[in-house]
Amino acid sequence: MMRVFTLLAIVATLPSCKDVQCGEGTFASGDECIGHDPNDHTAPVVTVTPLGGRSRAPLPAFVTLETDELARIVYTTDGSDPDPASASAERNPVTVIDISQGTTVKFLAIDAAGNASAIETATYESDVIAPPSVTGMTVTVAGTAAMVTWTNPSGGDYAGTVLARVADVVDVSPPVGMMVSGPMMLSPSVQVLAVGTGGSFVDPDRPAGPVRYVAWTYDDLGNYSRPAAASSEIALGALTAKLTYVVDTNTLTVTQAPANLSLAGSMPMLSGTNLTINLSVTNLSAKFFQNPKVEVTAVTNAAFANSNGIADTFPFRTLGPNMLAPTATVVRDLAFTGAAAGTTITIDLTFAHHPSLLWTYRYGEQNFVDLGSSALITPALTLTARGPNDRVRGRIKQPVFIGGRYLDLPTSHGVVERFDLVTRTSVQKGFISFSEKAVLQSLIPTGPEMIGIVKKAGRRDSGAVEIVRLDESLKVTGRVETPFVDDQGFSRPALSPDGSTIAAPVSGGIMMIDIATLSVIDAVPLTPQPDLVATDLMGSIRSITFFNNGNGMLVLGRRLGEIAILKKSGATWTKTRVVDPTPNTKVFGAQTMPDGKIWIAMSPGLRVFDPANDSITPLPGYPNPPAGVALIEGQIWVMRQDRLNIDQVNATGAVQRTITVPALNGFYGHWLSVAK
Repeated sequence: MMRVFTLLAIVATLPSCKDVQCGEGTFASGDECIGHDPNDHTAPVVTVTPLGGRSRAPLPAFVTLETDELARIVYTTDGSDPDPASASAERNPVTVIDISQGTTVKFLAIDAAGNASAIETATYESDVIAPPSVTGMTVTVAGTAAMVTWTNPSGGDYAGTVLARVADVVDVSPPVGMMVSGPMMLSPSVQVLAVGTGGSFVDPDRPAGPVRYVAWTYDDLGNYSRPAAASSEIALGALTAKLTYVVDTNTLTVTQAPANLSLAGSMPMLSGTNLTINLSVTNLSAKFFQNPKVEVTAVTNAAFANSNGIADTFPFRTLGPNMLAPTATVVRDLAFTGAAAGTTITIDLTFAHHPSLLWTYRYGEQNFVDLGSSALITPALTLTARGPNDRVRGRIKQPVFIGGRYLDLPTSHGVVERFDLVTRTSVQKGFISFSEKAVLQSLIPTGPEMIGIVKKAGRRDSGAVEIVRLDESLKVTGRVETPFVDDQGFSRPALSPDGSTIAAPVSGGIMMIDIATLSVIDAVPLTPQPDLVATDLMGSIRSITFFNNGNGMLVLGRRLGEIAILKKSGATWTKTRVVDPTPNTKVFGAQTMPDGKIWIAMSPGLRVFDPANDSITPLPGYPNPPAGVALIEGQIWVMRQDRLNIDQVNATGAVQRTITVPALNGFYGHWLSVAK
């Protein structure tokens, strides 16, 4: 008999992997829940904030690394590659601190699935340093064309040079961070002519008069160097004219016209035998004529009757006192007598211009004398600027002539006041220091910039010394507090012949200033603090004069008749102290002459220093006690101690001409300067 069995298969119902219920943030993998998506094969994306790179922005205080999913981040800042297996991995996000110049952050991220991103880098470099300025900038004139040449810096991040023509003053620079791409006007005074890596430019068809150019180098970020400038002059041509006047027809004819001046519009007026020519003069050149005048060099059939004085041996009529600016017109009457009927009068004219001798005496006034005339004193300029303590005016230090038009007057209350000699009015004020006591000891032009030496104290009080750099718009572009003090009155620094260094008297010696870096040069570099150049003088310093191409300095003491002769030997200066044999001698000032010798104004008389043999000898040819000496356009001028007379002298000291000023305008200080 067959038996039949029934097999009952009892199958347990087990959940499939698709039915696993996993919590938030986990994923099913087989019969397990894991912390990552098993199907994730995509590496995380890392975002770095801020982005790396080279820019003008400051370095960030920190850098943030963040991923688009939960991940660990590994980074290095020492240049090595990050290791995905590193135990130093940090959870997202990560903050990287201690970012310094050139720091490179290398980073990667590993997500929970083990996907690792590629190594990425972010380098941080803040660059606000411009390339060096151009060197050897010159202007060569051929006819009416000016060729500008210069040498660009090599290497580094130099990208190009901006060349501009200057009509007046360098009152602007290319905006930092902006790339100048071609000809444009940076200001009404500064016109860009060329941009690129060339080293020359020809500027054709320029009007007669001065031509001046300025150049800035730049890098790819728009960092611009300090300006370099050079200038020359397109010849003015003959400034002579001949007028013919026919009495019977009352006709005036310009039979010979001056180059670059127009006499159009000049009219005659006859009254009896008196002739008045209403002379109209228009400046067609680019020159600002200082102390303009018309000299009557010859007259036939009449006599010149309204002269203002004698200039260049001829009677003249002043066209001033204001400067005659380009395109400007000035009208003056020339009076003549003896214009008889039936005659023709011929008049020969020369249009002249001469520099001004500058001096101060009265509180807050700058005085002028026309060096071309017998003694024509033009109106003084009176300070109007208020200092930080709201005190009006102050005392004027040695002025600076800028752009052939402006006179900058540094004052004892930390303000430079600019006067326009075309209008003889105050047009700008530059506040160098906002301290209540800030004496601007000196203002030294260094090409298209100026360096101010400021004492933070009253006129004769002891105070800290500060170095300030200004551009020609009187904007302060640099400021350095020095570790030195000054406890003396006004003293005169010196600019080295190559224009790279300023030697400034302070308490205890001479402070040497590097103009390019606006820093104090350490005379003894191995010592912990900056050192001065010692002089071995017993008293305070009056002034400094360079000689021997900047390798020597003649240092004048204020009293005791003492002078220091310093000569550079390697990194040090040798010192020789000389004392004048006359007791109680005061030393006032010095001036280098064309032969290289230095004249010294001392209370007993003029002395001459010869750098060839270090000798100091009397100059017996000058008869008066001096209080100052200056070389102005090849002419030697000596200020007398009476402060009312200045003598023009020759190479032996013999007096050739004397200019006397009124007692109320007498000379203050021991310096003479010139606007030319």
